[in-house]
Amino acid sequence: MLSNALVQSLLRAECADMFSVLGMHEVEIGLAVRAFLPRAETVAVVECAGQRRWPMQRTQVEGLFE
Repeated sequence: MLSNALVQSLLRAECADMFSVLGMHEVEIGLAVRAFLPRAETVAVVECAGQRRWPMQRTQVEGLFE
């Protein structure tokens, strides 16, 4: 889980290294995928072959998905 301070720095475009937070990363329970897409209504991770999709949850109204 991201700290509130880190989330706020992303939303204000003040994060010094946004790629250390956004994208796919290993976490304690497996993998996390995060995206900041302010104009998106829905977002999904799609397998390269296009066979499977995993819907992402909006974690911030401004457009942060995980």
